Amino acid sequence: MPVTKPRRLRVVHVVECFDPSGSDKGLTTLIQHTTHVVDHVVLCATCSPDAAALLPAGVQLTVLDDPSGPSMGRVLRLARALRPLRPCIVHTQDWPGMSGLFAARMAGIRQVVHGEASFEGDALVDADRRHLLVRRLLASLPQEYICGSRPQERWLRYEVGVKRRVNRIMHGVDTHRFQPGDGSAMREALGLGPGPGGRLLLIGTVARFDGSQDIATLLAAFAKLREACPEARLLVVGDGPQRIRHDAKKPADVLFLGQRHDLPELLRAFDLYVLPSGDDGNPGPLLDAMATGLPTIASRTGGQAEWVDDGTSGTLVPDGDVQALLDAMLAYAHSASQRAQHGHQARRRVAKRFGVATLVAQYRALWQRLDDDR
Repeated sequence: MPVTKPRRLRVVHVVECFDPSGSDKGLTTLIQHTTHVVDHVVLCATCSPDAAALLPAGVQLTVLDDPSGPSMGRVLRLARALRPLRPCIVHTQDWPGMSGLFAARMAGIRQVVHGEASFEGDALVDADRRHLLVRRLLASLPQEYICGSRPQERWLRYEVGVKRRVNRIMHGVDTHRFQPGDGSAMREALGLGPGPGGRLLLIGTVARFDGSQDIATLLAAFAKLREACPEARLLVVGDGPQRIRHDAKKPADVLFLGQRHDLPELLRAFDLYVLPSGDDGNPGPLLDAMATGLPTIASRTGGQAEWVDDGTSGTLVPDGDVQALLDAMLAYAHSASQRAQHGHQARRRVAKRFGVATLVAQYRALWQRLDDDR
């Protein structure tokens, strides 16, 4: 009797601007590790120049070339694009994903999962209040939700009013790609090799320069750190609309490196990683740094307390507190043994709780559950 092969699921990911090496690195990691069981399609309004090259072979990338932002016209174009794809499941994400929710319903697709990687928090501005109202009106459209932390889950439950199942799925880290190693070659390439005063202390962060991360507090704390620790250097990876403003005010010995595609090598060159943010729902670079064996400093807000074990794998500080951030950086600057100890525990924590295998298992269970309900 012939053996019937199991039907492969087709999952369409609706994305605003697909950037596989930046904001969508987590999605790219998920796709890379599940192409053997799922047919993935990325449907986006725009994408980065290298998007197609960074996706695995066989993954379809459909670009609408529509930078206009969410609108009814966008909804109609998404619906037209979704129909011939005949997806089993549609994934949408954050505020731009609201267009995808409408479009999936117009295309007759009921199995929709919506993810929230960030939330407005308590200090809502007028635009955020309008977003919240729309989210409440559309809360019943997704069959299930995904978030990455308990604060996000509470926000979905009590602010948005979600009654559907909420899956808390943490970012998955490829611990083979991000692992400790010798960063001396990268230091030399950056012109930061040993100087007359000995080895430099490199503090790093990955920033989007879009207002979601408190770069100003980090720059202020680092300016004071340099007075007590002249061998310190601050390296900021990333780009965004606010970079020029921060670049004009940055203190000495701060390097803005722009977008990079060699993050594993860069992280191995760092001695310490800092996440100066109160509402960053994307822990990807922070967890990558932990997997590389770096001690980390993060704000004691949002989901950071779930990712960093305060006093064991890193240090949590009050959001926006320059002095507290300075004190934490000084403690690590003056103790190589503490950096090594916390870095070792950070990698152990990531390997145990945030590995790719855990991420893949959770998503496969979610996809199978939704497919069974069709």
